[in-house]
Amino acid sequence: MSEIPVFVLYDGWWEQTTKKFVGSKCKGILIRDDITYTGFLEKLFIGLEVDSTKLDIRMRIGTSMPECPLMALSNDDDIRFFICLMKKGSSCPLYASIVRKKEDKEFKFSGGSNHFSREQHVGMTPLSDSDVGGEDLEQSQEQYNSDEGLGSKEKVLSIPSELASGDEVKRNSRFR
Repeated sequence: MSEIPVFVLYDGWWEQTTKKFVGSKCKGILIRDDITYTGFLEKLFIGLEVDSTKLDIRMRIGTSMPECPLMALSNDDDIRFFICLMKKGSSCPLYASIVRKKEDKEFKFSGGSNHFSREQHVGMTPLSDSDVGGEDLEQSQEQYNSDEGLGSKEKVLSIPSELASGDEVKRNSRFR
């Protein structure tokens, strides 16, 4: 069993236009050549100081071949392939995308008529205060409920008379 050095690029994002991982940090880790996918993930969670109960890590590798797309690492075979490339001296950076875990909590309710009974299961993910932005939500609700806020479609969609001719106002009046 030998150890292999791996450069991990993390804490960045994929820029859609250039397909580059930008704004990232770099960390070096050592992995054993017989490591499993689960063991590799555990090593990343510890090395990158990521809370595995709330976040998940998605791994991809790049190669020096421009025509080759990034390869996702999602099982033991992928990890063995990556280790084999690293042992042969290939320069394959590991891109670690840290994403929030999706909670699949089921809320159970029943409904139906007096003729038959039916149970329905609906999978929902509860929102936390950080997802909703508590203050922003309250402020938006206040704006909507106020006379001057977004609740008034007339004020949002109307066109000042000095900027529009009569025909344009008639055409746009269907939105009021």
